[in-house]
Amino acid sequence: MLIYFLQDFYDEIADQIFKLREQREKCTVDTAARDAQIARINELQDFHQTAPARLEAFGEALVKRWLERIIVWEDHFTVELKSGLNMDTAEEDMNEYEFKVVWALSELANVKWWHRNISRLGFQINGPVHAYPDIIVMLHSGKILMVETKGDHLDNDESKEKAKIGDQWAKLAGKQYKYYMVFETKQPDYPGAYSLERFMEIVKGL
Repeated sequence: MLIYFLQDFYDEIADQIFKLREQREKCTVDTAARDAQIARINELQDFHQTAPARLEAFGEALVKRWLERIIVWEDHFTVELKSGLNMDTAEEDMNEYEFKVVWALSELANVKWWHRNISRLGFQINGPVHAYPDIIVMLHSGKILMVETKGDHLDNDESKEKAKIGDQWAKLAGKQYKYYMVFETKQPDYPGAYSLERFMEIVKGL
């Protein structure tokens, strides 16, 4: 019954989200009204993310509303949305935490695209211990972020050394380039390492 309920009302809920997003962008009312609209958008988005069942039917109307085009390359394809956001498919499998990070990045208005860096084959930062960013992010401002995701259990001496190398590389590479080692909840006390929450706050301001 839950799946049928979601299928029956999916388009209606999606329409509400789009209408509220348009209202948020054009909103000139006072702060209280704006905050109420944003809260409603977050509520609807949380509903989609936490629903205990997922839709398996193709939603043609929703796809047409979101999708601009798909570009097919030899080894991957690029999805372009009408919002202006471009997303490359992952050329390598991502774990649950990596997917969580790229999903959060994809929702930011200042992110132009992200790319899954193939471990030990793609870009690397050389040092006594090589640092292999998991995700490369391009912002609309032109800044390029090298993001190395780490589960909290990987807060160790090797990660500390990699973060130090990455932080030093970013300082030498110039203002356009940034390096972040991102732990799920931990906030280590060494340069280049951040919790996911703190990382997202920084990226929003770039």
